[in-house]
Amino acid sequence: MRNQLVLGILALGLFTAFTPPATAQTNSAPAAADDLVTRSGTVYHHFHIEKVDPTSLLISYKLSDGGMGITRVDFADLPENLQSQYGYDPKNTPTPADPHAPPVHVAPPAPAQKVVPVGS
Repeated sequence: MRNQLVLGILALGLFTAFTPPATAQTNSAPAAADDLVTRSGTVYHHFHIEKVDPTSLLISYKLSDGGMGITRVDFADLPENLQSQYGYDPKNTPTPADPHAPPVHVAPPAPAQKVVPVGS
């Protein structure tokens, strides 16, 4: 059961990671105290920080149609108060991965070798 929950959360994260942010949030309503307005002007209504990474915040937010969205916002696009709250320093922060880059395929580990004791 727990594995299914983890897979569901991962699938949601992958789905939203490839959803263009322009279709997920709206700039039509004014920002409230619990809204996040990025430096690029995107507004995330009723946002909640889900996870902090070295280069970004993973946030959930309310969609204009009443649903819920989840996205990653780079520290460079956060307002100054959040940048300082999380210790953002552009000189010491790794660059985020290109979301349009092809996935990296890692070779599976070699199968374990059977160890036979000497003298058997």
